[in-house]
Amino acid sequence: MPAGAFGPGTPASTITAGTQDNYTWASEVRQPLFAGGGILANYEVNKLGFDISRMEKAATVQDIVQEVKVSYFQYLKAEKLLGVARQSLEQLQAHLNIAKNFFEVGLIPRNDVLQSEVQVANGEQSLIRAENSVELARRSSIRSSGETSTRRCSSRIFSRTVPMTGLWSRASRRHWKTVRRSGISY
Repeated sequence: MPAGAFGPGTPASTITAGTQDNYTWASEVRQPLFAGGGILANYEVNKLGFDISRMEKAATVQDIVQEVKVSYFQYLKAEKLLGVARQSLEQLQAHLNIAKNFFEVGLIPRNDVLQSEVQVANGEQSLIRAENSVELARRSSIRSSGETSTRRCSSRIFSRTVPMTGLWSRASRRHWKTVRRSGISY
């Protein structure tokens, strides 16, 4: 730049133009002064949404607990009904034997023996239904408890020597294992 370009007495200097050693910073802050209560309302809605999701999670856990307990006790009920069906069949067979003996000595007609045979056949059908109910209840309990191996579960849970006093605590332990395995936390 020539001397005196910007007026008399200005010295000559060089001016470099380029991108080296040039820096630019920008910052912006926005704060609404008045939003008509929208910010607080949005915060409250989000807080309620979080509370609702926590409650739904707790309800899901309680549903799982109930399903496991109900299916386990349905299994126990089916086991008891199977015992009743076996006992009933034994009584019907004893009655049939008595009816046959009475028929042989002439105390009752053949019709009564036939009725006893029909009752025994019905008792056998009831026994088969009870056995099927036990198997269905066992599988339902296995499914609801989240077990994957039927053989492992049947040997561990469904042994025939479960004491009645420990049933509630066993079902509860079973449930909590299921909850922990599913990854649900409280």
